[in-house]
Amino acid sequence: MLDLSLTDLELRALINSIIISLGASFSSVVVSLLLAVFLAFYKIPAKRFFYFIFLVPLLIPPYLHAFSWMNFVMFLGEYKLLSQYSCCGVEILRSISGVILLLTISYFPIAFFIIYQALRNIPQALIDAAIQTTKPVKVLLRIIIPAIFPAILTSLLLTFIVA
Repeated sequence: MLDLSLTDLELRALINSIIISLGASFSSVVVSLLLAVFLAFYKIPAKRFFYFIFLVPLLIPPYLHAFSWMNFVMFLGEYKLLSQYSCCGVEILRSISGVILLLTISYFPIAFFIIYQALRNIPQALIDAAIQTTKPVKVLLRIIIPAIFPAILTSLLLTFIVA
């Protein structure tokens, strides 16, 4: 028979991994949703430049993200900008919230490209007609979010699996 009994240490590691994955996937989707809505509905110069910038975190492994952020925080600690934190601020990155932050930076492009493509598939005539009759917040909550809800769920699942 297959014995699946876990020790306390293994159970704690499993729970922490699930918490980190849930936190990273949720925060990645929130950041991606905000960026995708901003880039899809506002006219900004050099919009294509942002697509290439958002690809960069996918090309860098997460442990290099962690290493570079640790060096950056230690650099800030040398100049007493983070003096209230122990060990020059590196302890921030060793906590669960720090790991979630690093994984969010690493994996938000996955969610961004899925959500952005779903936003681009919504007919512009539908959005224009809705904006003429109601407030933009209601358009976002009643038309755009339900239209991209499958993409949001897909990006949540994919970032959870990767994280």
